[in-house]
Amino acid sequence: MKKAFSKRYLDLWCGLITMLAAVLFYLSTLNTKTFSVSQIKPEMIPRITMIAMFILGVGIIIKWFIVTRRTPVTEEQEEKQPGSFVQRITAPVTFILIFLYIFSLKIIGFTTATTLYLTCQITLLSTNLGWKSWLRSLAVGVIMAVLIFLAFAKGFSLALPVNGLGF
Repeated sequence: MKKAFSKRYLDLWCGLITMLAAVLFYLSTLNTKTFSVSQIKPEMIPRITMIAMFILGVGIIIKWFIVTRRTPVTEEQEEKQPGSFVQRITAPVTFILIFLYIFSLKIIGFTTATTLYLTCQITLLSTNLGWKSWLRSLAVGVIMAVLIFLAFAKGFSLALPVNGLGF
């Protein structure tokens, strides 16, 4: 019964947590000291982002209300949908991948770490672990890593971690 209860209210909880996080992050920008004479202050973009995050949380809750009103799910139906093994491990593996990505940036460089991270993450989210999925994910990972590197390192002149080969 507990498992069915948590699945039934998962979107509601996600929406509430998203809204709470948005409010807390927004409040953290109120104490930001600015030394800019520009009309666009440094806290403007984070505040806009947090407002959008709050609206997203409201949207998740509205979607939950609409879905639960249209199709009420019984406990028996929820217990029949356990999910595949890949679906059950997606969240923990995603956290592990993010952890490994962050700590490998300085060692193997931005482009290589991003390529490896995106390849693994895209394959995991596609739930197809076949070799074709890995090849597609690798192609997307390489293209995105190079585009992001060019945009930030060359376009915005930001210093990104590089490896011994300079990328």
